[in-house]
Amino acid sequence: MAVGALRAAAKAGRRVPEDVAIIGYDDIELASFMNPPLSTIAQPKHEIGLQAA
Repeated sequence: MAVGALRAAAKAGRRVPEDVAIIGYDDIELASFMNPPLSTIAQPKHEIGLQAA
C-alpha cells in the first residue's frame, strides 16, 4: 500500500517527504529500493503470534 501511495504522490506532483509523509508497515525489503527510500515499521510477526496463542 505504501509503495502505491509513493507512486500516486509522484503522479500527483507531490514530493515525499516535503509535501506528504508516507510510512510503510511490515518492513518489506522493497522499501529500501524506493526513491525516496520508504520508512517502515518492523513487526516481529512470529513473536506476536506466539503471544496471541
